[in-house]
Amino acid sequence: MRRIGARPCPASGQRGSMSAYTKAASFILDTLWEEDDFRSYFHLLDTELTDLGPLIEIVFEPAYLGLKRTLDPNALEMLEIQVATDLLAPLQKQPNFREMWVQWDEKTREEFIAEQSELQLARLLIQVYDRQFDTAYREAYARYLASQETQHRRR
Repeated sequence: MRRIGARPCPASGQRGSMSAYTKAASFILDTLWEEDDFRSYFHLLDTELTDLGPLIEIVFEPAYLGLKRTLDPNALEMLEIQVATDLLAPLQKQPNFREMWVQWDEKTREEFIAEQSELQLARLLIQVYDRQFDTAYREAYARYLASQETQHRRR
């Protein structure tokens, strides 16, 4: 399967990386794309996954964040804390990771935790809210197409 969101992590020091939310939104899109019904919807619009890649940040990231905002904030915060803890605990046991961690500045550490935690959170959320994400992503793309149509008419 082709993943459209695979880019370097900011903590790796490589350029061109996406934000944590953009990566999470991309992961959700990739996961939804595996479903025949979701993929068929886009195929009817003559749209492939590669066509959607450039739209992750402007179309699907807001849909991802919008759905997250509808969830219980207290439960979500507890889940986010647990995800970060579960992520860091095994890594801290690895000597190479501990050495890197010490060398990173605070901003790099925060970016690493945010990016990795958000991606893990997206993995958990899609398991529970797959239908809601399906609807949110379809609606976001429909709004995008409508806005493009409106802009085209104005020209």
